[in-house]
Amino acid sequence: MDIAPNSRLAYAIRILVLVALPFLLGAVVLQHTEDLQGTPLQTPAEIPKGYLQAATYEFTHESTLAQTSSQVASFFPFADYLNIAPLVTYGSTRLCFQDTGSYVTYSNGTNSTPTFQWEVTVNNVSNVSVSPDSTRCMPAATNGQYSFAWNAEFPTAQFGTENLSEVVFTPEIIIYPVVTMNYGILQGLAFIPAFYLFIFYPAAGIWKKIHSGFLAQ
Repeated sequence: MDIAPNSRLAYAIRILVLVALPFLLGAVVLQHTEDLQGTPLQTPAEIPKGYLQAATYEFTHESTLAQTSSQVASFFPFADYLNIAPLVTYGSTRLCFQDTGSYVTYSNGTNSTPTFQWEVTVNNVSNVSVSPDSTRCMPAATNGQYSFAWNAEFPTAQFGTENLSEVVFTPEIIIYPVVTMNYGILQGLAFIPAFYLFIFYPAAGIWKKIHSGFLAQ
Protein backbone atom coordinates (compact mmCIF):
# COMPACT_ATOMS: atom_id res chain seq x y z
CA MET A 1 0.00 0.00 0.00
CA ASP A 2 1.38 3.39 -1.01
CA ILE A 3 1.71 5.93 1.78
CA ALA A 4 0.92 9.52 0.94
CA PRO A 5 3.84 11.85 1.69
CA ASN A 6 1.71 14.07 3.92
CA SER A 7 0.05 11.26 5.84
CA ARG A 8 0.46 10.87 9.59
CA LEU A 9 2.01 7.44 9.12
CA ALA A 10 4.66 8.84 6.80
CA TYR A 11 5.58 11.54 9.33
CA ALA A 12 5.64 8.98 12.14
CA ILE A 13 8.03 6.78 10.14
CA ARG A 14 10.28 9.74 9.41
CA ILE A 15 10.40 10.71 13.09
CA LEU A 16 11.16 7.12 14.03
CA VAL A 17 13.98 6.77 11.48
CA LEU A 18 15.51 10.24 11.78
CA VAL A 19 14.98 11.01 15.47
CA ALA A 20 13.97 8.10 17.70
CA LEU A 21 16.29 5.41 16.34
CA PRO A 22 19.53 7.46 16.36
CA PHE A 23 18.67 8.88 19.80
CA LEU A 24 18.08 5.42 21.29
CA LEU A 25 21.21 4.13 19.59
CA GLY A 26 23.36 6.80 21.21
CA ALA A 27 21.57 7.00 24.56
CA VAL A 28 20.97 3.33 25.29
CA VAL A 29 22.59 0.85 22.89
CA LEU A 30 26.15 2.18 22.51
CA GLN A 31 28.62 2.83 25.33
CA HIS A 32 27.35 5.84 27.28
CA THR A 33 28.96 5.61 30.72
CA GLU A 34 32.51 6.18 31.88
CA ASP A 35 34.21 5.77 35.26
CA LEU A 36 36.19 8.88 36.22
CA GLN A 37 39.01 8.58 38.73
CA GLY A 38 39.66 11.48 41.06
CA THR A 39 42.89 12.70 42.59
CA PRO A 40 44.43 10.06 44.90
CA LEU A 41 43.74 10.85 48.54
CA GLN A 42 47.03 9.42 49.68
CA THR A 43 50.21 8.70 47.73
CA PRO A 44 52.66 5.95 48.70
CA ALA A 45 55.42 8.51 49.33
CA GLU A 46 53.38 10.02 52.17
CA ILE A 47 52.97 6.72 54.01
CA PRO A 48 55.79 5.91 56.45
CA LYS A 49 57.73 2.67 56.36
CA GLY A 50 57.76 0.62 59.52
CA TYR A 51 59.42 -2.32 61.24
CA LEU A 52 57.22 -5.34 61.79
CA GLN A 53 56.22 -5.88 65.38
CA ALA A 54 54.63 -9.23 66.20
CA ALA A 55 54.11 -9.68 62.46
CA THR A 56 51.66 -6.76 62.20
CA TYR A 57 51.72 -3.31 60.64
CA GLU A 58 49.19 -0.53 61.05
CA PHE A 59 48.67 3.18 60.55
CA THR A 60 45.78 5.67 60.40
CA HIS A 61 45.07 8.83 58.46
CA GLU A 62 42.20 11.10 57.44
CA SER A 63 41.20 12.79 54.21
CA THR A 64 38.28 14.44 52.41
CA LEU A 65 36.84 12.71 49.38
CA ALA A 66 37.86 14.85 46.41
CA GLN A 67 35.62 15.71 43.49
CA THR A 68 36.50 14.03 40.19
CA SER A 69 37.04 16.21 37.16
CA SER A 70 34.77 16.01 34.13
CA GLN A 71 36.10 14.40 30.98
CA VAL A 72 33.10 14.98 28.72
CA ALA A 73 35.15 16.90 26.15
CA SER A 74 37.22 13.80 25.50
CA PHE A 75 34.10 12.23 23.97
CA PHE A 76 32.49 15.29 22.37
CA PRO A 77 34.53 18.38 21.41
CA PHE A 78 33.20 21.51 23.15
CA ALA A 79 30.75 19.31 25.07
CA ASP A 80 31.94 20.68 28.42
CA TYR A 81 29.68 23.64 27.69
CA LEU A 82 26.78 21.16 27.83
CA ASN A 83 28.00 19.40 30.95
CA ILE A 84 24.71 19.85 32.78
CA ALA A 85 21.94 17.53 33.89
CA PRO A 86 20.10 15.78 32.38
CA LEU A 87 22.51 15.79 29.41
CA VAL A 88 25.32 14.53 31.62
CA THR A 89 24.81 13.02 35.05
CA TYR A 90 27.12 11.65 37.72
CA GLY A 91 26.50 8.90 40.24
CA SER A 92 27.75 5.70 41.88
CA THR A 93 30.54 7.44 43.78
CA ARG A 94 33.00 4.93 45.23
CA LEU A 95 36.11 5.08 47.34
CA CYS A 96 38.77 2.66 46.08
CA PHE A 97 41.69 1.16 48.00
CA GLN A 98 44.54 -0.17 45.90
CA ASP A 99 47.72 -2.00 46.85
CA THR A 100 50.25 -1.28 44.10
CA GLY A 101 53.02 -3.58 45.27
CA SER A 102 53.81 -3.42 48.98
CA TYR A 103 57.04 -5.18 49.94
CA VAL A 104 59.38 -6.00 52.83
CA THR A 105 63.10 -5.37 53.07
CA TYR A 106 65.21 -7.88 55.00
CA SER A 107 68.30 -7.14 57.08
CA ASN A 108 70.57 -8.14 54.17
CA GLY A 109 68.94 -5.51 51.92
CA THR A 110 66.90 -7.84 49.72
CA ASN A 111 63.25 -7.08 48.93
CA SER A 112 60.35 -9.50 48.77
CA THR A 113 56.59 -9.45 48.35
CA PRO A 114 55.14 -10.97 51.52
CA THR A 115 51.94 -12.92 52.00
CA PHE A 116 49.43 -10.70 53.79
CA GLN A 117 46.11 -8.89 53.48
CA TRP A 118 45.08 -5.37 54.38
CA GLU A 119 42.08 -4.90 56.65
CA VAL A 120 40.92 -1.30 56.31
CA THR A 121 38.52 0.15 58.86
CA VAL A 122 36.67 3.17 57.47
CA ASN A 123 35.24 5.67 59.96
CA ASN A 124 35.56 3.02 62.65
CA VAL A 125 32.76 1.02 61.04
CA SER A 126 33.27 -0.36 57.55
CA ASN A 127 35.91 -3.00 56.90
CA VAL A 128 37.48 -3.45 53.47
CA SER A 129 39.84 -6.34 52.70
CA VAL A 130 42.54 -5.60 50.14
CA SER A 131 44.94 -8.25 48.86
CA PRO A 132 48.41 -7.42 47.50
CA ASP A 133 48.36 -5.95 43.97
CA SER A 134 44.58 -5.61 43.98
CA THR A 135 41.85 -2.99 44.32
CA ARG A 136 38.67 -2.96 46.40
CA CYS A 137 36.01 -0.25 46.28
CA MET A 138 33.13 0.77 48.55
CA PRO A 139 30.21 3.21 48.11
CA ALA A 140 31.02 6.71 49.33
CA ALA A 141 29.41 10.11 49.70
CA THR A 142 30.79 12.93 47.56
CA ASN A 143 32.98 15.26 49.64
CA GLY A 144 32.47 13.05 52.67
CA GLN A 145 35.00 13.06 55.52
CA TYR A 146 36.71 9.72 56.04
CA SER A 147 39.27 8.25 58.38
CA PHE A 148 41.13 5.06 57.59
CA ALA A 149 42.81 2.54 59.85
CA TRP A 150 45.03 0.14 57.92
CA ASN A 151 46.13 -3.13 59.47
CA ALA A 152 48.19 -5.93 57.94
CA GLU A 153 49.05 -9.25 59.54
CA PHE A 154 51.89 -11.40 58.19
CA PRO A 155 52.19 -15.18 58.69
CA THR A 156 55.49 -15.54 60.57
CA ALA A 157 56.50 -18.77 58.80
CA GLN A 158 57.31 -16.87 55.58
CA PHE A 159 60.13 -14.96 57.29
CA GLY A 160 61.98 -18.06 58.50
CA THR A 161 64.60 -17.19 61.11
CA GLU A 162 64.61 -13.49 60.21
CA ASN A 163 64.35 -11.12 63.19
CA LEU A 164 61.02 -9.35 62.67
CA SER A 165 62.32 -6.20 64.35
CA GLU A 166 64.77 -5.89 61.43
CA VAL A 167 62.23 -6.46 58.66
CA VAL A 168 61.05 -3.17 57.14
CA PHE A 169 57.63 -3.11 55.53
CA THR A 170 57.03 -0.54 52.78
CA PRO A 171 53.32 -0.07 52.01
CA GLU A 172 52.52 0.91 48.44
CA ILE A 173 48.87 1.94 48.48
CA ILE A 174 46.65 4.49 46.78
CA ILE A 175 43.19 5.67 47.80
CA TYR A 176 41.08 7.46 45.21
CA PRO A 177 37.44 8.32 44.48
CA VAL A 178 35.64 7.07 41.39
CA VAL A 179 32.38 8.41 39.97
CA THR A 180 30.37 7.10 37.01
CA MET A 181 29.55 9.66 34.33
CA ASN A 182 26.46 8.99 32.19
CA TYR A 183 26.44 10.99 28.95
CA GLY A 184 23.73 8.95 27.21
CA ILE A 185 21.26 11.79 26.55
CA LEU A 186 24.02 14.05 25.22
CA GLN A 187 25.27 11.28 22.94
CA GLY A 188 21.75 10.46 21.80
CA LEU A 189 21.09 14.08 20.81
CA ALA A 190 24.44 14.26 19.02
CA PHE A 191 23.58 11.13 17.05
CA ILE A 192 20.44 12.68 15.53
CA PRO A 193 22.19 15.16 13.19
CA ALA A 194 25.14 12.79 12.74
CA PHE A 195 22.82 9.98 11.62
CA TYR A 196 21.10 12.27 9.13
CA LEU A 197 24.30 13.76 7.68
CA PHE A 198 26.47 10.66 7.52
CA ILE A 199 23.99 7.80 7.05
CA PHE A 200 20.48 8.76 5.97
CA TYR A 201 21.35 11.61 3.56
CA PRO A 202 24.05 9.64 1.64
CA ALA A 203 21.86 6.51 1.61
CA ALA A 204 18.88 8.50 0.28
CA GLY A 205 21.07 9.97 -2.47
CA ILE A 206 22.33 6.54 -3.49
CA TRP A 207 18.78 5.19 -3.50
CA LYS A 208 17.57 8.04 -5.74
CA LYS A 209 20.34 7.38 -8.24
CA ILE A 210 19.58 3.66 -8.31
CA HIS A 211 15.85 4.34 -8.59
CA SER A 212 16.43 6.82 -11.43
CA GLY A 213 18.59 4.25 -13.21
CA PHE A 214 15.84 1.66 -13.07
CA LEU A 215 13.29 4.14 -14.40
CA ALA A 216 15.63 5.13 -17.24
CA GLN A 217 15.76 1.51 -18.35
